[in-house]
Amino acid sequence: MDLRHLRSFAAVARTRSFTAAARELGYTQSAISQHVAALERDLGRPLLERRPVRLTAAGEQLAAHADQILLRVDTARSEIAAIPETTRPVRLAASPGAVVRPLLAALRSASPGVALELEVMAIPDALRLLAEGAADGAVIDGITVPSAPVRASEPGLFLHRLLAELPLEVLLPGDHPLAGLPGVDLDTIAQARWIDAPNLACDPSSIPGAHPVHPGARLRYLGRDTTAVAGLVADHAGLAILPVGVAPPVPGLARVPLRSPVVVHRSELLVRPRHGTGAELLEAAATASTGRDDGILAVPGS
Repeated sequence: MDLRHLRSFAAVARTRSFTAAARELGYTQSAISQHVAALERDLGRPLLERRPVRLTAAGEQLAAHADQILLRVDTARSEIAAIPETTRPVRLAASPGAVVRPLLAALRSASPGVALELEVMAIPDALRLLAEGAADGAVIDGITVPSAPVRASEPGLFLHRLLAELPLEVLLPGDHPLAGLPGVDLDTIAQARWIDAPNLACDPSSIPGAHPVHPGARLRYLGRDTTAVAGLVADHAGLAILPVGVAPPVPGLARVPLRSPVVVHRSELLVRPRHGTGAELLEAAATASTGRDDGILAVPGS
């Protein structure tokens, strides 16, 4: 039994008019007539006499139940709508290099009863899940000039909230000639041998405007573990560039701040506008983690 058909029948039974029922429910009179006819076919009995509109015996019996059935349905709908969305996990997609720990800590502190699902994936996949509604938020990262958003999607599609901007450092073997310097310019080491880690973007090719890196005999690392990258650098497999403090201490590893160009590693929370409780909780956690409530960037078109 189709509830739309039952609702149309109940309106006709109550008003004794197809026209009045159509006006009440926002259908055309023809649609109301089709709904009642479909209900009659479903039950195998005529429910109404059309001119004038009168209930048959079967119609009287159904009308006695219809209002209570519909009242039950409407009550169930309202009760379900009132259940907070946070009874399901907050779903967060994050790119491998994104800084998410402060956001997660703030979310746990503000909403200790909320379950969280975190999945690490490539930026295009994270944006796709966010666009489809399969994720409440996405944390993406990239290297930009200070205060410039990561341009990973069409402007205006998502709201961007800053999570972190970290300076970059060059990881070197401890016995490298540049180890111990107070800073290094990228042009000085651009032609060095770099570790190729596409999941972490830890070579100069990820820096806007940098010259292409000469592939040479580079080691290609397909994992996502910064500890492994730091170990490879210490073992003279190549150099790497990572945000300050991301690579853990490793014996034989040196760190030198990247002085030029002036760029930062930026992590942003992306949410869809007006996308529900999960997105709101993530936005609130982002505000708490950064200590600022002006993190939503004014992206044209939003």
